[in-house]
Amino acid sequence: MKNTFSKHNSTSRTRFFILAVAILSIIATIFGTFSLLHHPVYATFQPRLTPSLTSYVYARAETSGVYLYKSAQSTEQSNILFEIPESYFVGLLSDYNNLFYKVMYQDLTGFVLKSSVTPVKETPETPYLEGVTFRVYTPGGTEMVANPTSKSPTVITTVEQNTIIKYYGKSIGQENISGRGSTWYFGTTPTGESGYIYKGLTDQLSHIPLNTEQTTPLSTPFGESNDYLYNLVNISLLSKILIILFTTLPVLLLIYLLLKPYKIEKSLTSHTPKNKLNSKTIRQIEDITDHTI
Repeated sequence: MKNTFSKHNSTSRTRFFILAVAILSIIATIFGTFSLLHHPVYATFQPRLTPSLTSYVYARAETSGVYLYKSAQSTEQSNILFEIPESYFVGLLSDYNNLFYKVMYQDLTGFVLKSSVTPVKETPETPYLEGVTFRVYTPGGTEMVANPTSKSPTVITTVEQNTIIKYYGKSIGQENISGRGSTWYFGTTPTGESGYIYKGLTDQLSHIPLNTEQTTPLSTPFGESNDYLYNLVNISLLSKILIILFTTLPVLLLIYLLLKPYKIEKSLTSHTPKNKLNSKTIRQIEDITDHTI
C-alpha cells in the first residue's frame, strides 16, 4: 500500500514537472512570436532604431544620388529620408525584396535600392560620415520638423540660435525662403531629437571629404555563411504563423494528455462513497497487508 502511495506521488510530481515545462514552452513561444512579428523588418521607420545584429556586409554609395528610404514601398520623394554621402557605406541587414536592401546607416535603419549601391568584401574603417555638423544661425532659432516642408509641418522641437547639429545627409523638399533653394538637412540635436532643418537657416556646414578606402565588389552579399538568420527573419507572415502553430500544437497536445488522466482520476474519486475509512482503520489494513506479504 505504501509503495502504491509512493508511486502515485512520484507520478504526480513527474506529471507536474512536465506540465510546468510545457507551460514555460508556451510562454517562450508567445514571446518568440511577438519578437518575430515585431522584428524591425516589419516595423515602419523609426529614427533611433538600432539593430541587434552588429556584424554584416557593407555596401558603398559609389556616386551621388543614393538615397536612404523610410520604407520599401516606393521611390517617391516623400519616402526619401536623405541622400547617403557619396563614397560612404551602409550596413546590409537583409535582402528585403527584389528592389531593396534593408540597411543601417550610423544609428539609423532604412532601405536603399539594390541598384544604387555596391556590396564590398572588406569591412571599411570609416563606413559612415563622421564629425560633420552645421549651425543654426537664425536669431530666435528655428523649428526642426518631421518632413522637409514648411507647409503644415510636424514640429519635433525648436532649435535655438547657434546650436550645433549633427549632420547625416540632405534632402530636397519645399523652398522655405524664396531664393534660398529647397535643400533641407537631416540631423540630430545635442539632446537627441532627429529631423529636418531648412538649409537656408543654417551655416558652417563642415567639409564633407570623400572616403578613399579601397574596396572589392562582392557579388553575393548574402551567401550561405550568413544568410540563414536573415532569411528566417524575412520569410512570409503566413510561413511564420505556420511555424508558430506547428511549434505550439505539440505542446498543447502534451498538456492535454497530461491532464486527461488527472481528470479521469478526479471523476472516479468524485463517485466514491462519502463514508471514507478513518485513519486508524487504514493503518490496521496496512499492518494486516504487510504481515500477509
